[in-house]
Amino acid sequence: MELSEHQGVISLGDHTIQVTLGINEVEVHLVADDTRVGKWSHTECQIVAGDSGTFLIEAENDSLPFIPRDPDGFARVLTATIPQKSRAAYRTPISPADVAPPRPITVALFYGLSAVTAGLGIWAVWTLVF
Repeated sequence: MELSEHQGVISLGDHTIQVTLGINEVEVHLVADDTRVGKWSHTECQIVAGDSGTFLIEAENDSLPFIPRDPDGFARVLTATIPQKSRAAYRTPISPADVAPPRPITVALFYGLSAVTAGLGIWAVWTLVF
């Protein structure tokens, strides 16, 4: 169960943090400044290839953009290290062309709900002021 370590940065808004991402056949480790940020099994974590050498680490309802120093090497390790049954979790992003536009009833319900919510907001402000 050899751990393959990859240096890179995690981008958080305007800040970047130097991290080490370790991957083996069982789990994924994320370490920053000698502190373990996360440790997930392959069923709890997904790594999605983004654009221009960026990968999204999706775990615990969060998505962290990881930019490895060697994006091609990291992509090869992902393909070689992840067990065959878990590879489905390591998917490519959906393009806008693959997504169907919303149906007219969905659009109508959205705008109806928005109007009701706006009306309730105005009513709440009215009752607070008067």
